Amino acid sequence: MPNDTVLLLHGMMLMSDFKDGQMSPVFDAYVETIPELASADIAELKQKVSELRLARPSKDEWVKALGEISSETIKQKTLVLAIDIAMASGGMVEPDEDELLDAVRQALGIDLAQAEKIVDVLSLKYAT
Repeated sequence: MPNDTVLLLHGMMLMSDFKDGQMSPVFDAYVETIPELASADIAELKQKVSELRLARPSKDEWVKALGEISSETIKQKTLVLAIDIAMASGGMVEPDEDELLDAVRQALGIDLAQAEKIVDVLSLKYAT
């Protein structure tokens, strides 16, 4: 079973729109701002995320894996970061991203009202 740190990075990667497994320098820099990831060996964590994805070869299984996070704080942080990453591409969440975010929210066991609060706060970050 992957640990919470691996699953946190996995959740962030689910929402990133970087293709072909190439992580952009912007994403890598963002990852380094997360306290649980700042001092971690990111290459090792990415390898563990890859192993998780190979063991669970469907996107639905990737999302369900997030339910294995043991810490409530990390569950909430994973949703905050996933929403932030989705909104970073222009402040608006695309319909397919919204569907994925809702699946992530459900897998994490976070109620809709809490998720809406997160969206409201992050909307301020991206308001123009």
